Order: sequence, then structure tokens, then C-alpha cells
Amino acid sequence: MNDKERKSLAAGILSMYTENQESDLDELVRLDIRARRPVQILAMTIGVVAALIMGFGMCLVMTDISMVLGISSPMIPGVAIGCLGIAAALVNYPLYKVLLAIRKEKFAPEIRKLSEKIIND
Repeated sequence: MNDKERKSLAAGILSMYTENQESDLDELVRLDIRARRPVQILAMTIGVVAALIMGFGMCLVMTDISMVLGISSPMIPGVAIGCLGIAAALVNYPLYKVLLAIRKEKFAPEIRKLSEKIIND
């Protein structure tokens, strides 16, 4: 093992035993995640639920599951349930954009201040 490899190995081991110093960039990334993640989780959840609702409506129309559920004429309820799922999916993206803009506005002063500090250093 040459000298460069030994120093690199020692630095790696030392970093595991020393307290991590948090940089401004780490804080900036954490703020960005705090601003976006709740809205992303909500949008994904709404999207999944909308797809499941739409899929249930399609199942009512296209399969015999309606007979198991005791629905004699599945076309109208199936199409109505499917349309509800489609409506939820259509509303999802505009809702995401509005909620993201609100979160960005909330975190903007801190993010701008920290970004300018990093850029000017």
C-alpha cells in the first residue's frame, strides 16, 4: 500500500469517528426537500387513489365482479366511478402546482438567504 492510499484510508476512517460539520449547502438541500416532499407525497397519494378508483370502475364494467357485489346493471355505476377516478387524476396536477407554489413561498426567504450566502462565499 503506497503512501497516498494509506492517507486516503486513514482519512476515511477518521471521518467515521469525527462529528460531521454541517455545511450551508447541506442546510439548503434540507430546506428544499422540506419545501417539496409533503406536496410530492400528497400528489402521489392522490394519483394512486385516483387510479385505483378508476380501475374499480373499469372492473365493474368489464368483469363479472358486479355479479358478486349484487349489481345487476354495472354499466352506469362503473362508468360513474371511473369518471370520479379520472376527475381526481385531472385535478391532481393543478392542485400539486398550487400547493407547491404555497410551500415555495413559505420557504423562499430562508432558501434565498442561504443561497446568496453560499454564492457570495
